[in-house]
Amino acid sequence: MQIRPEGLARKGTVVSVGVNLVPQSGGTFRTIMQFYEALRSKDWAVQILNFSKHRAEDLPEGSMTFSTTRLLVGRAYQWSHHIYGKTVTSAIRGADLVMIHGIYVHPLLQAAQMAAKRGIPYILVPHGSLDPFSLRHHRWQKRVWLSLYRDTLFAQSAAVLYGSELEKNRSVISGVERRPECIPWAVDAGSADGNATARQRVRIRHNLACGQRLALFCARVARVKRLPETIRAFLRLAPHDWVLLCVGPATSEVDMDEIRTLCARSEGRCDYVGPVFGRDVEDYYAAADLFVLLSYSENFGHSVGQALARGVPVVLSPGVGLAPYVRRYGGGFVADG
Repeated sequence: MQIRPEGLARKGTVVSVGVNLVPQSGGTFRTIMQFYEALRSKDWAVQILNFSKHRAEDLPEGSMTFSTTRLLVGRAYQWSHHIYGKTVTSAIRGADLVMIHGIYVHPLLQAAQMAAKRGIPYILVPHGSLDPFSLRHHRWQKRVWLSLYRDTLFAQSAAVLYGSELEKNRSVISGVERRPECIPWAVDAGSADGNATARQRVRIRHNLACGQRLALFCARVARVKRLPETIRAFLRLAPHDWVLLCVGPATSEVDMDEIRTLCARSEGRCDYVGPVFGRDVEDYYAAADLFVLLSYSENFGHSVGQALARGVPVVLSPGVGLAPYVRRYGGGFVADG
């Protein structure tokens, strides 16, 4: 079923289905919230169904969170019996459009199958999970999943929606999608008010001298982000009047003791701040002279977009989804090699 532009004139109900929707999950949470705000601004009704191992306290009123299994069998696929319950099936049955955020988990597959069975159009948003780098982890399980459910997820969906041309071009199922589309995600531009005050707060908090300049890393500390490599490169190459602040929640993918040891041995040139969310993170963007993200792969790069929107120049690896836009339009540097 195709979604035609003229169909958008008739307001309806959108159901967004996601997994582990909390701020520390990164781009998926931000994107779902941006879709929620955009659709609501056009007078569409929006409901979020969240299947999660976390308590969810940051989703809009009316959202529903369902627990996933903690047992070894099924845990990798976020199995949840709630997907078969009356609450979820009723929500999907009453939708005019279903948006599915992610791929390799049981509730998302079931939501797609339910929508397909009832003839309800659904859009799949991969969030980088079709990138070759993603397949390095549980590679064979993911390839089996894609082989088994290729038609349901890609050929029968109304569209597969990518966050950048780079993500779209790197997709391992390129050509299978019924309708591949690319819409760079929206970012919150924040406020320019009080930037000088916010900058001063951060400099006092981290005891920065008057002449020191500040580079900022702001992202989940996941393996793909290459934070240990970034710290080592910074200490080896950056002028000594620069300081690197690393902001973001830890994950089990990276040895945090290694991060803390690197920072402790940096003689004050690097500091791991930890997780910062909401308005508090605005202080760090306001204080930054440079934003650094040297990930192996990013389907988009929300934090990069936020830095650019605040006038902070960026240094990126070629694997970041926004890197081609920076090459084309400026705003920073792409570090090849």
